[in-house]
Amino acid sequence: MFDASLTVGNVMLDRQHQRLLDLCSQVADCVKDVSPGSSERFHMVLNDVGDYAFEHFKAEESFLSQHNYPQLAAHKKEHMGFLSQLSQFLFAANGGELDRVGLYQLLSTWLTEHMYGSDMHYAEFLRATKVCEESSA
Repeated sequence: MFDASLTVGNVMLDRQHQRLLDLCSQVADCVKDVSPGSSERFHMVLNDVGDYAFEHFKAEESFLSQHNYPQLAAHKKEHMGFLSQLSQFLFAANGGELDRVGLYQLLSTWLTEHMYGSDMHYAEFLRATKVCEESSA
């Protein structure tokens, strides 16, 4: 769940982070769902996670690049690592292997660590350079 402790100081990025956490909640719902349509729902949510994560990472990296974030290369590397792990779930799901628990563990762990870790580092940078005040208005 998104709360004030996850705010990076940019409305667009904060909304995107909230959406990613909402998708993580949907994956958690898929873990519990054993109904006849649950496999199809899992595929849809998995694809949504992949599409939205890619979209968010692109927007976040562009924003950080515009503001000369000095640790952008490392941040991008984390994003690439996540997308690589996520692609393994996508390939497995296309082959019929629906690892709902594994996907939930990846999302909940990675998003929490990344948002409270790396994203808070750039939030500090933005606050120190007064960028967040300009971009949140």
